[in-house]
Amino acid sequence: MFHPEIHGSLNLLKMMAKGERLKQIPNDSMSFIDVRDLAQMELAAIDNPKAKGRYFGVVASWHWKDICATLKKHYSDFQMPPCSYEGEVGKHS
Repeated sequence: MFHPEIHGSLNLLKMMAKGERLKQIPNDSMSFIDVRDLAQMELAAIDNPKAKGRYFGVVASWHWKDICATLKKHYSDFQMPPCSYEGEVGKHS
């Protein structure tokens, strides 16, 4: 982390683990990127005089049920929220 306080997606995951956010698992996904890959993309854009517009970098997208299952696996005291759709946790529909 570059900041002394937790913010953004790390804060969201912390709040989820405490049961403060995500009362139900949505039928949706969240995309991730390694901060080192993002830094390389930003430097490449700075170095390229023709670069303009918006750039998106994604390493993987995980379904929320898989994010919650992974949190539960590594933090057994995490209370899994119920699914807000038909389907099983950890198994894609």
